[in-house]
Amino acid sequence: MEVFMKKLVLFSLVAFLWAPLAGIATSFPVKPSVSIALGYEPLLFSPPKPSYFRIGYQLIAWVSADTTGSPDIFKTADVYVGTALPNGQFASWVQNGTEPPVWRVDAVPLPLMKSILLDTTSLLSPLQHTFSDGDPLGFYIAYALLVLPGTDPLDSLNWIDVSTVPFKLAPALATPRITR
Repeated sequence: MEVFMKKLVLFSLVAFLWAPLAGIATSFPVKPSVSIALGYEPLLFSPPKPSYFRIGYQLIAWVSADTTGSPDIFKTADVYVGTALPNGQFASWVQNGTEPPVWRVDAVPLPLMKSILLDTTSLLSPLQHTFSDGDPLGFYIAYALLVLPGTDPLDSLNWIDVSTVPFKLAPALATPRITR
């Protein structure tokens, strides 16, 4: 009985001291969230999950951001969308004036959009890239990244949110030869 009483007193003390903190924990602001989903063409050869691509396949990325309940300070962000390549470089989709975003390889991630105001649910139009022989084979990590405006995207302290999807790029399928 004495051990039970000690445990009860300890539990009561912890609960008593924790109670004021519970209100603080729930009052922190909600940050916007970002997500990335991948798909590809040709659908004829696509497995159920887009985790394996081949040379000649077209990578299609859909990105959405949700700012429901977020304070205004987090609703403006730099948006980075791209992939970390197997060779250590980054391929980023970048705005090209009024043209659709283009895929550009660089040593650092490049912004798709800078200092944009995110809506309650922002959805970027599908971003596309067709893999060619110039793209390195191996494991990639597709990412969508919201960063505080004007800050370094390689410093995770500046990240508002990030979403990643790993995938592998393999050689093209061999074309079947018909012999007579």
